[in-house]
Amino acid sequence: MEINSQTVAVVTGATSGIGRETALALLDAGASVVAAARGVEGLSDLEQLAGTPDRLVTVPCDVSDPATAPRLVDAAVDRFGRMDVWVNNAAVMSFGSFEQTPAESFRRVIDVNLFGFVNGARAALAQFRKQGSGILVNVSSILGKLTGPDMAPYVTSKFAIQGFSEVLRTELRRTKGIEVCNVLPGGVNTALYRQCANYSGRFVRPLYPLQSPDAVAKVVLKSIRNPRRERRVGKAGRLQLLSHHVSPGIYERVMAVAFPRALFSRARVPVDPGNLFAPVRRSTEGVKTRRLAIFGFRVAKEGEMHVTQPN
Repeated sequence: MEINSQTVAVVTGATSGIGRETALALLDAGASVVAAARGVEGLSDLEQLAGTPDRLVTVPCDVSDPATAPRLVDAAVDRFGRMDVWVNNAAVMSFGSFEQTPAESFRRVIDVNLFGFVNGARAALAQFRKQGSGILVNVSSILGKLTGPDMAPYVTSKFAIQGFSEVLRTELRRTKGIEVCNVLPGGVNTALYRQCANYSGRFVRPLYPLQSPDAVAKVVLKSIRNPRRERRVGKAGRLQLLSHHVSPGIYERVMAVAFPRALFSRARVPVDPGNLFAPVRRSTEGVKTRRLAIFGFRVAKEGEMHVTQPN
């Protein structure tokens, strides 16, 4: 699909990271965008960054609410007359062992990361069938194919998205004009690590190599222009997938030791639900990086977290 002034896209989780860069990239390419997120302040920031009020509609909402997705379709159709692309991107994350993670927090991650995508797909496909065309892009993760300890809700949700997407592609196999594409980034340099829920009691450090959000956004746009069932972002994930394929047992044993060492520092922090149940705005200013000897991972050193009030 050519992205131009006739293209209309919905992007969820559009106020930070991959979602914001995807919305801005679509606008730069000439498309009209309906941007959805929980944070009103973040949506206001996006409007100022975009500077294209005639081609941008912002909708504060929670994608886990089944009523949200039809509202976004209506916003696109009422304002721009159609909807060509739906980008499922909104996600939350929780760190800590399975037993440390409260049941309600585990469920919340699944509600946003999986049912948010399910709700979006249900509304998007209905509109695509009316039009006879459309592209659904699910921004998943390399952790939809590989596991890591201390991230059980997130990994579970991403594995589920992989299966869900395959089911959709199978059911739509004989439906011309509608595509389902998955984008699988590895670690991404966003505020997610500071905004996430943390039940471990230890400082969480980003796992490197980190990709920039705009690099992932470029792959999302590539999937719109040239739909493919799956695209991975970054070389590190390919190496991990190969290692897992060759010897999953050894991979799991090594990751059981290496992953927590890379992910957590010794610094103690309060247990915090982060942005699971309400949006928060935290920067990563002051976070530095170093390289670990094991597997060449680089991780962020402890740094001050500059926290603003929830928006």
